[in-house]
Parts: sequence; structure tokens; C-alpha cells
Amino acid sequence: MFQLSPITRLIGICADRSAIAALEFAIAAPVLMFLGLGGIEAANESITNMRLSMIAMQVAQNLARVPASIDETDVVDALKAAELSGQTMSFQTRGRLIASSVEENETSTGQYIRWQRCIGSKIADSAYGNEGDGKTDARFVDGVGATGRKISAPAGSAVIMVEVLYDYHPIIPWDLWNVATLSYEAAFNVRERIAQDISNNSDLADHERNLCTAS
Repeated sequence: MFQLSPITRLIGICADRSAIAALEFAIAAPVLMFLGLGGIEAANESITNMRLSMIAMQVAQNLARVPASIDETDVVDALKAAELSGQTMSFQTRGRLIASSVEENETSTGQYIRWQRCIGSKIADSAYGNEGDGKTDARFVDGVGATGRKISAPAGSAVIMVEVLYDYHPIIPWDLWNVATLSYEAAFNVRERIAQDISNNSDLADHERNLCTAS
């Protein structure tokens, strides 16, 4: 029986193209899968960031637009709208929104946080202070906020400052994307409001007023 030499066999194997498509697919598939899933994750994180930014701006603007005077019910409505906006991303369980009213303190030595309200189950305090901070001292003499971006309200008015924090869970559970806390801030000047103190004409209980109790 005729047998091919080893060299002839090797040449035949090297010249065989019958499975080249399958081989190319096996090499390219992991790369394509990585790029595809990475693109999905990047898009999801970008959309999440955009939604958090919009929530912060929405709450700050809505609270700043309340004219004449502001009541606890106005704040409840604004925060409820934010909760509904973040419902599909589980903001209430993964996030924290802190709304603060910043204005000049009674001794004109800086700013202070007159009132502060929160929603969300994430345990987090404001990065800049709590309700009442700065009322009788000069800790906020340069304003409230991060260095280089401090906020100061003009005399007789106020600024609504909103902080949003959210624990982002990637949809693709790779070590490349660990759970991270995303944060956004927004601030708007109060318009046409004479009384900056917050009233409670509906006699809402403490648990209904969204008081900030995290520590």
C-alpha cells in the first residue's frame, strides 16, 4: 500500500483550507464578544450618568422656582418626582438625594444651610454640611460647596443645592467594572421667593417630610 512521506503529509495539512472559516471565527469571537459587551456596558453607564444629572437639575430647579414661600409639601412633590424618574434604575434603594437651601447667615459672616431634605436608602450625608451648619459661625465664609465651586446666596435670597449619589451596578458582571458610586450636583438661585424658611401648613409628620437622618 502506498504511503505518503511525513513531509508530504505536512505539506498537505498546511495546504488544507477546509476549516479556515471555523478557525477564524474561534479566534475572532472572544474579541468581538468583549467589544460588544463592553460597548453595551459603556452605553448603559453613560445613560445612567445622564439620568442622574437630570434628576439633580430637575429637583434643584423645581425647588428654586417655588414662589413667595415654600412649604414641606412643595419639597415632598419635588422629591417624589425625582423618585419616579429614577424608578427604573432602583434609585430609591441604591441612591441618595440631598436637597439643601443655602443662604446668608444671621450674623452676615458667611452662608448656612437653613433646611435640608433627603430621599433614598443609600447611607450618605451631604459632603458639605447638615441642616443648621454655619448659622452662627463663619465656617462657610467663602460659601458652601467644593473648593473652586463654592456657592453663596445673595442677601435676602437663597440657593437650592442638590447632591445625588448612586451605587452603580454594571449589567455585565466583569471585574473590569466594579460597583462604583456616581455623584452629581446642581444648584439654582431661588426666584421671586420672599420667605426662605420652610413651613409645614399640612402638619406632615417627620417621616413624611423626608428629613435627612443618615449619619
